[in-house]
Amino acid sequence: MNGTLAENSYGKSSVRVVKVKRDGPLHTLKEWKVEVLLFGDFETCFTVGDNSEILPTDTMKNTVYSRARESSAECIEDFGKELAEFFLGRNPQVGRVSINIASVPWEHVVSHGKPHPSTFVRGTGESQTTTVTSSREGVSITSGLDNLVLLKTANSGFEGYIHDSLTTLPETADRLFGTAMRHTRYWSPFGLPGRPRPLRRRRWPSWAPAGMATSTVPPRVGASTLAPSTASQGASGSSSVRSRPSMR
Repeated sequence: MNGTLAENSYGKSSVRVVKVKRDGPLHTLKEWKVEVLLFGDFETCFTVGDNSEILPTDTMKNTVYSRARESSAECIEDFGKELAEFFLGRNPQVGRVSINIASVPWEHVVSHGKPHPSTFVRGTGESQTTTVTSSREGVSITSGLDNLVLLKTANSGFEGYIHDSLTTLPETADRLFGTAMRHTRYWSPFGLPGRPRPLRRRRWPSWAPAGMATSTVPPRVGASTLAPSTASQGASGSSSVRSRPSMR
């Protein structure tokens, strides 16, 4: 039986980048975890063992470190664009590049009521994320938050759901409610010929969780708006919120 190789990709994941700036009274610390995926015509490496079109994944790792050392990018989206353009420019055999980056939050330790200039502590558990997909035709970018954990201690009811012969859960007008949220934003347009657009980023609390607003609505709306759950107390679930903002 003959088979045809479909679109395939390969790459390097979990490349950890830490960048420290000491150019002011307060140092800045950024930690990014980078994944590189290359898409293209790599069929001959499978069919005849020809690796002449294959960029080693170790070289991808070294490229991430090299570009991070030289980059002036202040946000994960800009760094993702730089990486994608670099890989495309050097590898004509590659048709598309996908760069996935997760940013780990670090905060200054507060000492005697003031942030310590050079001591940091890991922040909350959520991470800022971006996926930059670049091809010969253009670029698309999505950004968001992953594992944003929220807990409501009031105004979260769960009523009016389906009851059948196997339902034992009692309805409630108020309860504890927790959820882990994934929030995604689509930035557009990008990569249009002759129309490069620099990114401007804010700290995430000002732009991200459109879904967080739904967690403050009246009791009988809040639970089902955020995420359905099957536990009456201490409920947990997951939610994905998507929005399409305009760039400013």
